Amino acid sequence: MTKREINELDETRTVYIKKQDKGFTLIRNGAPFKIKGATGNSHLDALAAIGANTLRVYDYENIKSILDEAQQHNLAVIVDIPLAKYTDDANFYSDEIQIARFRDTLKKLVRTYKDHPALLFWNLGNELDYPLVLRKNEFIKTFNGFIDLIHKEDPNHPVGTSIIPSKTETLSIHLHSPQLDLIGFNAFGNLNMIKPLLNKITS
Repeated sequence: MTKREINELDETRTVYIKKQDKGFTLIRNGAPFKIKGATGNSHLDALAAIGANTLRVYDYENIKSILDEAQQHNLAVIVDIPLAKYTDDANFYSDEIQIARFRDTLKKLVRTYKDHPALLFWNLGNELDYPLVLRKNEFIKTFNGFIDLIHKEDPNHPVGTSIIPSKTETLSIHLHSPQLDLIGFNAFGNLNMIKPLLNKITS
């Protein structure tokens, strides 16, 4: 959860995160929602058949057809919005023309699909190597601007991002992007390693 005032959250929102005694709960359509699913953009019928309730797609190509099919199978969809990976010499985050063009694309995307019943939340960027710095740099300022744009256009769904498990990146995100609603950790391989990874980040 972020520094956004939890008590001020509008509980009429389609999807939101609620603080409770034992942590935080994702609420969807007025009821607790526990994500059980997979990534990809195919075999949605098989995914639903084994009891899943969520699909994560890594980009928004053909997103309308994916959202529509997901709705048919009662699946919620996490929609990734790809961003250029941050590096010290990256030029996207210092190019005002490219940023303006992407803002237009982002605004159109969110406006078009913000009311789709299958949408769960927006995932802004994947494994961006969020920098650990004291002052906000061009990447952070641009990233925060995109978060604010999505929140403005779609106040009914959270905005998250996904990183490789990292304590320093997590701390930097909390410091510089507190308006982000959630952080996802990409952990691959043995499922038994997930809990130790989370413990490492939170300890």
